[in-house]
Amino acid sequence: MTIKTLAFTETSPGIRVKEKTVTLVSQQKSEKSYKLDGSYLAESGYTQAFSQHMSKPTQKVLSGHNVSIVGFSQNMIAKNSIFEGDSGLVALGLREIFQQIGKTTDFEYLVSVSMLQVKNDGKCTDLLNPSGRKLELQNHSHQGLYVDGLSFLVCPSSEDALRLFEDGCQVENSLKLTPFMTYFTVHVLKQPKAGRKGNSSIGSLKFVRIFAEKKHLPNVLAILSTAAQRKSHGFDVSKPITESLLMVALVGNVDSFLIASVFGKDENEMLLSAIQPLSGVGSPPKEVHHDNLVILQRLRQEIASVRNRLAAQSVPNKADISQMENLVHDLDQTKKSAWDQIILRSEQFYEERKTSYSNKGLLWILESTKPANREKLLELQRRRDKLVEEYKNQRQITSKLSAELKMQIDDYTQAVKSGRQDDKDDKSRVAKIQELKEQFRKETDKLKEIETKQKAFEEKLMKERQEGLEESSSSFDVVFRAMVEEREKLKQENHQLVEEELEKMKIDVDHAKAELQMRFSSNSLVQSNDEVLTHAIELATLRSEKIVITTQLDALKHEKSQMEDQMRILAEKHSREMEIQQLQSLQTFRAYREVFEEFKVELENRWRGLLDDAIQDAVFLNARNTEMMENNTKLQLEVAQLKDDRSIKPSRANNKA
Repeated sequence: MTIKTLAFTETSPGIRVKEKTVTLVSQQKSEKSYKLDGSYLAESGYTQAFSQHMSKPTQKVLSGHNVSIVGFSQNMIAKNSIFEGDSGLVALGLREIFQQIGKTTDFEYLVSVSMLQVKNDGKCTDLLNPSGRKLELQNHSHQGLYVDGLSFLVCPSSEDALRLFEDGCQVENSLKLTPFMTYFTVHVLKQPKAGRKGNSSIGSLKFVRIFAEKKHLPNVLAILSTAAQRKSHGFDVSKPITESLLMVALVGNVDSFLIASVFGKDENEMLLSAIQPLSGVGSPPKEVHHDNLVILQRLRQEIASVRNRLAAQSVPNKADISQMENLVHDLDQTKKSAWDQIILRSEQFYEERKTSYSNKGLLWILESTKPANREKLLELQRRRDKLVEEYKNQRQITSKLSAELKMQIDDYTQAVKSGRQDDKDDKSRVAKIQELKEQFRKETDKLKEIETKQKAFEEKLMKERQEGLEESSSSFDVVFRAMVEEREKLKQENHQLVEEELEKMKIDVDHAKAELQMRFSSNSLVQSNDEVLTHAIELATLRSEKIVITTQLDALKHEKSQMEDQMRILAEKHSREMEIQQLQSLQTFRAYREVFEEFKVELENRWRGLLDDAIQDAVFLNARNTEMMENNTKLQLEVAQLKDDRSIKPSRANNKA
């Protein structure tokens, strides 16, 4: 094992961070410094800390190494901030693993995750599949400690794994569970591809959140002080599960990172004093090869040896029987950890998960996080971004040509006005202008073509988003928030589109103005009275249409504002009605539960009465049966006596005769 200590702190007058040192300043202006392996500000330090300390060990998980990231805090906000979010350590670790998987060609990997919540009293909850199945800490003879009954779900991407972690956090918050420890584990099983050589291995990346309340802090500190002295992996399952799991994360063949969340003023000094001595403890872990077939063969050999020993004993030894039971259990667990069994059990867990969430009223979590057309949306987004980049480049080319064309026209106009040009120079200037105009026309056509494609992709992307949103959730709040976000995004895109069109219009007007000036200066612009009248009528018509269009735009803006207000009011009203319906449902449920409890009590009383009557009848019948048996015995004796008397009387009569 090897341990590194880190600290994430908030910006506070009582806390100072400098390189690898955290300094606490008390109200008495006294200072106390703690030297760690790294110290960072929580607002911006997660990515930096991960890249400096955890990135390389995380990459080694693919080769069979074990890594643990353990976060301690006494503050609820700090408890969540280290791991949750798109820039949290969980997201960073998952992205690192899947990025490395994408770079390999000789091996294939199977990634599965689990999430366990442990209370201080040892009660466990499977947050990814809260089925109520009994969870027990077991010690495998070849694989070490594990939690029997815990669900492992296979994840094909970092987004899916992160979504499962977020689901578990939502379950924890929704059920108002107050854990002592949350244990999120990422297992990576590696095996060589067909026709390739290499060793199979299994590695793990553990994220352990420990919320050390003030009353539980002494227990945490005691475990930390013990961890500095522990050198072996021989743990005792009879000890509390909180201590055993934490020791697994800290010591043994594992790279451990202890993170103190220094938020507020809650016992920071005690926590920093506890983790500071652990810096650098232990030695680097070794790569562990994992061949399931070899482990199965060893276990079968051990089982055969114990079976032969038991067969030779006239009276079976209890220790051998217990060893046989443990070996059989380990064999069953090893079979479950095979590649195909992990996939099969994961599919079963996914199906069972829906029922478990539904039974606890948490099905909305699965619905709100269901990925809708994710791959298709990402592909459309990438293609759209590529078109946007092409459009920007083409706009720059077009703008450059437009500026050059305008400059040439202005120079020609000024030369005509001043009378400095000759025929030869005039022809070359006009030819140059015509060439630029033709080039500008071609580039403008390209720009329009790219713009058309971009609009088509925008419409397609919006349609896919809408379809995905309709399929992804039945929750009104989720759909409404997504629609509001889409509307705001569309609003910004339309605003940008209008700005671009206005800019294009200004360029076109400048070109037309410059060309008219050029034609006027060269006396080539000759118009008749009919043409002047036609232009005047067209100008008057355009001005009238401008007033109408402006009025229409104002009306549309007013309608849009009114629609947004009405949607907001309807959404608020819907939320209130939903709250009322939920309260009514809860009241109905409580009333039903009260009636059920009363019926249950009445039913229990009836059964208890029937049981008492049955017991009394049984006692009476037993007494009556005993009495009848005694009478029967007496009658049998009397019958035997009568038989004896009857047999004696005939013999006496014969003697007298």
